[in-house]
Amino acid sequence: MSESAEKIDQLIEISLSESLKNDGYKKKGHTYYLNSNGLIKVVNIQLSRWNALGFGDFTINLGVCASGAESLLRDKTMKNPKIYECTIMKRIGELMPQKNDMWWSVGPDINFEPEANKVRDAWINYGKPFLERFTNIVELKEYCLTHDMLIQVAAICAFLGEIEEARDKLKAALSKFADSDSEFNEIFYQWVTNLGFSDMLEK
Repeated sequence: MSESAEKIDQLIEISLSESLKNDGYKKKGHTYYLNSNGLIKVVNIQLSRWNALGFGDFTINLGVCASGAESLLRDKTMKNPKIYECTIMKRIGELMPQKNDMWWSVGPDINFEPEANKVRDAWINYGKPFLERFTNIVELKEYCLTHDMLIQVAAICAFLGEIEEARDKLKAALSKFADSDSEFNEIFYQWVTNLGFSDMLEK
């Protein structure tokens, strides 16, 4: 492990780990997971790829995974989902007043306590409330509906047995993504098949 990665781990340990563990999160690598009422809440620490020479940056990614719906969509068991496998994802900076991508920095002479306070405050004031607003899959579905996340809504509907609504949302998604690149279309068509609606792809 690089010197900067060690310092980031130390900073996270001081600022976040205890709070997350007290809330029931389990750590795996740089990611924390909380299973709650059919949802998996995810807090992921992302390190910059350019970290070197004792200097480094990191940000916090937040996700909520409707594990049953995503298991259908991706045709795999969702136990410890990657952040990009979550039903919804946010960078913590998007939730903060400035609405900018937020990265924290470490260096050889870092003063841990002031930086830990900044990270802790961001989590308590913005990250934690965002994740706590989702207490069940229906609330997550409503969020996806208001943000026009058609595929995610379709997956949740399919999981809940709301078949006609799932079809309606997939039909809208097929129209919306009709001109997407072939690589995306291949993934999207596989998702439609995984959800059990392969007949919608027939010419």
